[in-house]
Amino acid sequence: MDSKINSIIQNFVAELSAALTEASHAAINVALGGGAASAGNGRRIRPNAGAHGIGVGPRGRGGKRTRRTEADVQAQLDKVVSFLKRSKEPTGADAITKALGLTTTELATPIKLGLSSKLLSKQGQRRGTKYSIR
Repeated sequence: MDSKINSIIQNFVAELSAALTEASHAAINVALGGGAASAGNGRRIRPNAGAHGIGVGPRGRGGKRTRRTEADVQAQLDKVVSFLKRSKEPTGADAITKALGLTTTELATPIKLGLSSKLLSKQGQRRGTKYSIR
């Protein structure tokens, strides 16, 4: 009975050691720019995935998210304004985000700035809100 238990433990340790070696090699490969690592089951692992597989985004010092500068927000507002000028009719936020490659979270601040500076006007409310140039 003891020899069977020892055999099972030795197999477990060998498999664990091989898995750790493979994971460390993959992590080193990713850190050196060798591409995304493989989870061993055919799935790809994103290098900056969080504990739950959710992308954590760009980080500044101290582990906090980096804040956009006023110039960044103004540049995004300029893109929104130019898009709305090309679009002849009022457009919803989802169409603007798809056209400009932004997320709705990234779009919120430039839209607020445009509304407060009277560059943009809005019609409707909630999900039916459409934006246009004043």
